[in-house]
Amino acid sequence: TANTAVSDGGAIYADSSCPNIIGCIFTKNTVMRYGGAIYLNSRNNVVDRCVFDSNSADDDGGAIYVDGPENIKYIIQNCTFINNTAWYEGGAIYFWGDGNILDISDSTFIKNQNHKDNGGGAIYLNAESTGIRNSIFENNLARSSAGGAINIDSKNTQGVLISNCIFNN
Repeated sequence: TANTAVSDGGAIYADSSCPNIIGCIFTKNTVMRYGGAIYLNSRNNVVDRCVFDSNSADDDGGAIYVDGPENIKYIIQNCTFINNTAWYEGGAIYFWGDGNILDISDSTFIKNQNHKDNGGGAIYLNAESTGIRNSIFENNLARSSAGGAINIDSKNTQGVLISNCIFNN
């Protein structure tokens, strides 16, 4: 709770490693750049059964920022993201990377927001392939651009599958 980093990853910075982050609570962590709670530039990560509440980034990724090496799969499942904020892109999650795959399932995104730039009140996607399944998006906000819940940007050439999700307000 309430950790701060000047550069990246308010609570956890993972570079060239393989962390599995399971059953953790991240509250009021802040960062001057990327990833209010977690910064991932690593391999084959799993984030499971975690709660991200009121984390903030002065740049991208209010809760999680991912900019990994090529052709890596990231799994985020059974997580709750509430009241996270990024100044630029991805109020809860910012995901970027050539050839990378993001799989989000059974997660809840409530009242996340970004203030400027390319949007993605809850999620900003700019990677090869993404699947978002069985998740809830409620009251997320892109203050000055597109994608109140999700912004899918240009690198997403393999497609995005969004299935069995609920979008409210």
